[in-house]
Amino acid sequence: MRLADYVATLERRYAKKFPGYEATIRKAVRRWANHHGRAVFGAQAFERIQQVNAVSSLKILAEFSRRRWT
Repeated sequence: MRLADYVATLERRYAKKFPGYEATIRKAVRRWANHHGRAVFGAQAFERIQQVNAVSSLKILAEFSRRRWT
């Protein structure tokens, strides 16, 4: 989960630093993640990273919501 969050954060920071190049940055991150993340996430590492981040976000929101109403 930390590694997936790190990749997403890195992508966001580059996109913020270089506005207008979001597509190029996303393509580079996808290529990097698929190449270097294969050992951790499997063949389609970038897609798996996105899935991990989506599930993690939902779990955090659900926990926050549960705590707020109890």
